[in-house]
Amino acid sequence: MPHNARQILIVDDNQDIRSLLKLTLVNQGYVCHAADGAEAALKFFSERSVDLALIDIVMAGMTGLSLFKQIRDNYPETAIIFVTSIDDMELALDTVKQGAYDYIIKSAIPDRLVETVEQAISWRDANVERNRRLGDLQILSENQVVTLSHNSQQYNISNQTVRRTHCRAPEDTT
Repeated sequence: MPHNARQILIVDDNQDIRSLLKLTLVNQGYVCHAADGAEAALKFFSERSVDLALIDIVMAGMTGLSLFKQIRDNYPETAIIFVTSIDDMELALDTVKQGAYDYIIKSAIPDRLVETVEQAISWRDANVERNRRLGDLQILSENQVVTLSHNSQQYNISNQTVRRTHCRAPEDTT
């Protein structure tokens, strides 16, 4: 799928960072939107589909971690990358364990951003496809249960008919 079909939401209360991220990704062909905080991001999510969100952790109002939990719970098909100035390996590992795709330190933006975004989009697409196939399998499985149930009922009716036919007393033909 071409980059231009991808919707990326950048959530950071720092205008300079939002502009840098947006410029970098727009130059790569992505469609980028920006929100200056968690509340604006949630409003955006309620109106549009987002493939990937780049989220700062420390923001005025709701933190990026709280926003992440709401996105993860309500919009599970959206991949999340934290882009933050907090250089904390334990926090980074914890966010990934909770379902974030990655954690980028802002000082590493020039080196890692584009590659990480491309990988996150591929990861998201694979998850969406896997979930779609699981849904298809579930529907197929449910249809097979209905078919087996119907066949079982037909078998029971046929079996009862056969029993009634064979269990009747012979008719007197004399």
